[in-house]
Amino acid sequence: MPERNKPNINPETSEVNPISETASETDKTSSSQNDIEKPQIISTQPRDCTEESKKKIKTKFKILIAIGILFFFAIAIMIIGATAQKTLDLDTKGELKNASFYYPSDWNISVDDENTLQVVSPEKTSSALLTIMDESLLDNYPSNRPNDSFYNEFADGVDKQHGELEDFSVGECTGKRFTCSFNSNNVSLRGECAVVFDGAKPVVITAFSSDATYRDAMSDIIDSFYCYYHKHSLNDWVVDKEASCTEEGKKHAACTECGKIIEESIPKLNHTEGEWKITKDISISSNGTVTPGTETLYCSVCGNEMNTRAYTIEVTTSQKNALKKANQYLSYTAFSYTGLIDQLEFEGFSTEDSTFAASHCGADWDKQAEKKAKQYMNYSAFSRSGLINQLEYEGFTSEQAAHGADSVGL
Repeated sequence: MPERNKPNINPETSEVNPISETASETDKTSSSQNDIEKPQIISTQPRDCTEESKKKIKTKFKILIAIGILFFFAIAIMIIGATAQKTLDLDTKGELKNASFYYPSDWNISVDDENTLQVVSPEKTSSALLTIMDESLLDNYPSNRPNDSFYNEFADGVDKQHGELEDFSVGECTGKRFTCSFNSNNVSLRGECAVVFDGAKPVVITAFSSDATYRDAMSDIIDSFYCYYHKHSLNDWVVDKEASCTEEGKKHAACTECGKIIEESIPKLNHTEGEWKITKDISISSNGTVTPGTETLYCSVCGNEMNTRAYTIEVTTSQKNALKKANQYLSYTAFSYTGLIDQLEFEGFSTEDSTFAASHCGADWDKQAEKKAKQYMNYSAFSRSGLINQLEYEGFTSEQAAHGADSVGL
């Protein structure tokens, strides 16, 4: 009986290999003649790929990854190519008074007047605008100079969605720079804006384009911007109002370059010292104790108070005695100012000491006139004019005498 071909079993993997296709025709014939079907030998181990199959799978996977990467880069290159930034040959200088910028020579000037210069690209997709603003924009700002509030309000006026304000300077001129966008005739324009203070007015440069490929070029135009700091050259000052020690004066002059009228104030003059005057007299008690008073220095031109200081005196023994005697007299009868001085002189005090005592005894001379009028009316009858004459005789002034007559009903 012929021997059958046996399956090849790999001793390492226990994998059953197919029966060799080179079996002899004799075996095939013999096998076919056998009426009994031969059972297949099945491996009881899991079926794994051969090393060759694994390599093929890995190769296919790498190819797929490579294709994916190439596809990604192709898309990226298409996107970048669509928005690739173009440069401009900024070879032409545009000037407006003390400011300037550069733009391509094929751009056309669309506006050129005293305070504005605008150039536009041939396709009318890009433009640059230089403007000298009116100084009245600074009227509401301290010293008529821009501050952060000014720049924020200006940027909001250009574009409320503007980019962050960045410090910007050209020469001695300083200001702010920011990105901005807006729509014009349903066309979206994007670009940059810069505003600086040239010492007199705000100066603005704006560059914008509807073509996304020229956005960086707009920034280059802003970079080319320059502005000279304007220093006024003034003619002779004209005094509009002279200064005094109470008010500032005013003067003005015109700038010989820009024509602006510059106004300035003239500082107040210094006060001129006059004399010290007693504004609050000293008070002296009956025993001669002095409470200081106040004296004030006044300007001899305007009369305004310039300074104050304490005022006091040294009281001599004779002055103390005169003062004591004056108070004794006033305690039992009425006197006028001059009448008291006369009485003290009669007592032997000098005119100086008598006057000192009458001046510092603290008497109210209107009250003394009332008291003296009442004394006269107590022992005699008087007409009004007669009583007034009598009080004047006693040394009271006409006003004090009339006041005394009034006090007794005459």
